[in-house]
Parts: sequence; structure tokens; C-alpha cells
Amino acid sequence: MLVQRMWLALSLVLLATVAGCGSSDDDGPPNADPGAATAKYASVNGMQMYYEERGQGAPLVVLNGGLCTIASCVGPLLPTWAKTRRVIAVEQQGHGHTNDIDRPLTYDHMAEDVVVLLERLGIAKADFFGYSDGGIVALRLGIRHPNLIRRMVTLSAYHDSRGLEPGLIEQMEQLTPEAVPPSMKEDYAKVAPDPSKWPVLVEKVKRLGIDFQGFPDAEVRTIPVPVLIVMGDHDIMTTQYGEELSRLLPNAQLVVLPGADHFSIATHAETILSKSTAFLDAP
Repeated sequence: MLVQRMWLALSLVLLATVAGCGSSDDDGPPNADPGAATAKYASVNGMQMYYEERGQGAPLVVLNGGLCTIASCVGPLLPTWAKTRRVIAVEQQGHGHTNDIDRPLTYDHMAEDVVVLLERLGIAKADFFGYSDGGIVALRLGIRHPNLIRRMVTLSAYHDSRGLEPGLIEQMEQLTPEAVPPSMKEDYAKVAPDPSKWPVLVEKVKRLGIDFQGFPDAEVRTIPVPVLIVMGDHDIMTTQYGEELSRLLPNAQLVVLPGADHFSIATHAETILSKSTAFLDAP
């Protein structure tokens, strides 16, 4: 089944990521390394939202994928960007260090949480990189708060479930905490305020994917900022959908990574960094 293959791939990706990341950011204070993280919290809509800052320069906001911590899903990309940018990586509601609250997990809620965080930080405009669910949040921000965004990169993200591989939503109905790779649960348990909430997070992420009705094409067409769409040729979306989304957006480019699936951050990190950085650095 497609979902089973996805989780198996993710398990291997997480093991590779942990092996490449070295010691945890929680092991001690940041040092002179510009890629070292400073861990911080902000009071956002009734929760203590965790984020990490690295480097200096123009702000780049990095949004995590579903069930991810910063380290487990986007960690390999951040030190390189931090050499020239102020990188702000976020863990959304119930993810990683950020506590859960009594509300559903929705893209609208997560987008507005990011808006509040940036207000707290005094950031009026930034570049965005969103992976998977984080990419969908970035698209929502592009619709509702385009003035916050200079340029946007989405990796393995979609605006409507019609772009997903056939049968994926039906298979998501079968997702249980036991079906998620143990390494993912272990990463969560290391940093979560209450590790016993893992089944709650899995259920909320499951409902997020199943209940998402999509953003209307008419709204997506209003996103005025330059967008780089990155996806694998064996992603959870079809390449045909990627082409359609790139035509739907007024100012978009599409990069399809050959031999890549939904977890290309681990397998194609250098290519993602190269393509994303060139796009973000363009005048």
C-alpha cells in the first residue's frame, strides 16, 4: 500500500537524518557556529510555540511537516541557509516542543499562528520554506497574508486533494499511532511537553489530511509572490498536478526531483538547497 511505503521510507529517512545531525540542539548553549540553533518560545494563541533561530540576515521562515520535529524533517537544510540568513524554524501546534491546545489542527489555524509569531518577532516580511503540511500553510499565508511574503518555496505540498495519488486519502483512514515508524515517535518523545499526547497528535494530523477541503483555485490565483514548487517524481502528488499548480499560480516555477519521493529532504538535500537558494537569492 502507498501509505505503508511512505512510512517505511520515512523511517529510513529519519534514521539517516538523526545520524547526520550530530548532537541535539538541547545539549547546550549555541556556539560560534552560525548554523547552531538558539531555542526559543513565544506565547501564541494560547500555546507556547517553539521555534529556533540560526544565523543573521534576511529572515527565512521554515515550516515543519506533519508529525515532524525541526530536527527530524528540515534539520539538514538549516545550517547552510543560516550562513547568510536569519533562519526561523517553527514547530506548529502539538508538534515537537510546542504544546497542544484544545482545538483542531487546521491549516487556517497554523497560518494564523505563524502570523502572530512574526508579529511577536517584529518581522514584517520574510521568505518562506514549507515542507509538506508546512508548504500548505505557506500557500494559505500567500492567500491571506501576501504582504508577509517576499518569496516562497513549497516542498511536497498541495492545495487540493485532487492532486494526490489515487487512493491516498482512503488509506489515510487506516493510519494509527502504531503504524508510524518508532523513530518518529521517539523523536517526539524526546522533546514533547507531554509525550503521552503522541496518539492525539497522530489523530489530529490524520484528520487534517482527511478533512482538508482544499483552497479554491480562484484563491490560489491571487497569490502574487514568486513561488518555487519542488516535488519528487514519486511524491504523494502526481507530477501532472505539479504542472497544473505551477500554471495556476501567477508567478511560479516547478522543479521535479528525479528518483525522489515525499521524503526528499534526506535523499536530495543538496539539490533542494541549490534550487531553493538560487530562487530565494534571485533579484
